[in-house]
Amino acid sequence: MSRFTGMEKVLSLVACAALISFPLLLLTYPSAANTGFTLLLMWCLIALALQRRAGLASWGSMLRAHWPMAAAMASLPAALLLRQVLSGEPPDVPYLYLRFALFVLLAWGLAQLGRRVLQGVQWGLVAGAIVSAVWIHTLAEHGRPIHVGVSNVIPFANLSLLMGMLALVSIGWDRRRHHLAVGAKLLAGAAGLYTSYISATRGGWLAIPVLLLFVLMVMRG
Repeated sequence: MSRFTGMEKVLSLVACAALISFPLLLLTYPSAANTGFTLLLMWCLIALALQRRAGLASWGSMLRAHWPMAAAMASLPAALLLRQVLSGEPPDVPYLYLRFALFVLLAWGLAQLGRRVLQGVQWGLVAGAIVSAVWIHTLAEHGRPIHVGVSNVIPFANLSLLMGMLALVSIGWDRRRHHLAVGAKLLAGAAGLYTSYISATRGGWLAIPVLLLFVLMVMRG
């Protein structure tokens, strides 16, 4: 981030904070997804505007290289819009769906933050998985909870499981001597599995073998 100056540097710091804290906030605040995405989107648009032609050229290059992924992400809001038009409904695509269409722009903006900043999200995933396990454990003393905070237990557990598995994947960023970091990520992976088990969300259990296979494939290169 040292190459940024003035407003761009301030906004890049806000984007970094939003990115790293996003996993943990997502467990506690229902509006965290929209708020975090909006902050990151603002960073992308302002960085694009400040870099002008160079930014547009860089974004265009990414779009040309990854247009199949961009088209796949945009197909969801496009399908919803097409259904509304064909059925005679007024076009109304929720922000939740529009976010998919902005994938390439968001990816470009995150790439501007640099590899080290993007790797910082691993600690948000570790914290989210461990906190969720402790949280559901305290609530499960009197039986299976229906809600954990503001979330239904099913999406809460699935989100915790995904965080734990992604924390395991991030072990690939660590050197072999970083035993403390690897230990924390192994704990996060176990925490995600524990949360899924305590929640009794059988759909999440079905995903566990697939996720573990994915983790092993990534960690083995």
